[in-house]
Amino acid sequence: MSYQSILLVALSILIFASCSNPEETKTVNNSIQLSQEKLAEAKVLFTKCAVCHGHNAEGVKAFNAPALANQETWYLRQQLNNFLSGKRGAHPHDTLGSVMALQAKMIETDEQLEIIIAYIKLLPRLQTDQTIYGDVENGKHYYNEVCATCHGIDAKGIEAYLSPNLLGIQDYYMTAQIRHFRDGIRGVSEGDTTGAKMLEMLKQIPDDQAIDDVITYIHTLQTRKPTYY
Repeated sequence: MSYQSILLVALSILIFASCSNPEETKTVNNSIQLSQEKLAEAKVLFTKCAVCHGHNAEGVKAFNAPALANQETWYLRQQLNNFLSGKRGAHPHDTLGSVMALQAKMIETDEQLEIIIAYIKLLPRLQTDQTIYGDVENGKHYYNEVCATCHGIDAKGIEAYLSPNLLGIQDYYMTAQIRHFRDGIRGVSEGDTTGAKMLEMLKQIPDDQAIDDVITYIHTLQTRKPTYY
């Protein structure tokens, strides 16, 4: 059985799993309104996301799925739309991306997309664990030279560039996605301008070791700023 098939089987088994209950609210992120009815709908919709991303959107390493709870509203919206439009998950070697693209099709309206995001933003933020270790100083050099322009010197992301907060993403996921960009698995779809920018910038990072070094340095930024969470 293929890895994609295993994920789909897991989805069918867990589709009705219950989610944890975040504090109920009617206003999220100053713009998204959640009535009690919409909150209940969001919980049901998110059960499908929880299979891979965890009931608290904390990410599940077994599925190489990232935490969502730490990410900004605008980036969650951008990436969901990328999956829905085919900008992500279309490459034949992007097994996990293709599963995500398939699952994104459960979102039938813009309103459903917004209430899913609103629900995620009610969940508690978390600090991710380190699983990749490299040379911090070498990583700092490459990060400041290549990554900081778009992701910020503190790695918290810059909305104007549609560049995500890197502090809240697991290192295993960042490593996999950077290699997908480098290998032409991600960022090559027509209209994916931010992906194209990543492809261009990654030409300055020479090898897998340098990638691990950058990821290691990013993790030090997280541990130096515990008040972020």
